[in-house]
Amino acid sequence: MGKASHTHEFRNLRAGAGTIQGNSIIINGLTDVGTNHRIVWKNVPTTIGIQGGKTIRISVADIATNHHFAGQPVFGLVTSSYRVPMFQALIWKCYQAVKSRL
Repeated sequence: MGKASHTHEFRNLRAGAGTIQGNSIIINGLTDVGTNHRIVWKNVPTTIGIQGGKTIRISVADIATNHHFAGQPVFGLVTSSYRVPMFQALIWKCYQAVKSRL
């Protein structure tokens, strides 16, 4: 953890279970997490939530990242999720998982 300005990277999401509730989606899986353009932690349990198609929340396992995020999620704005192939694939995979349980 640090107070100096730095970046975070969440890469190589391996999506597992997911749910769709109205116009929100929650995806659990594993990601590789980095800081300042360098992957530091691999296979970190991660939950990604997109609420109302506008807000994204990324939560990672605190212990798996040496408490770097202090148990706090990272928030952001979704501006074009349906144009990004990764999100298209995640939404489709989540939809298929939910559909198979019906």
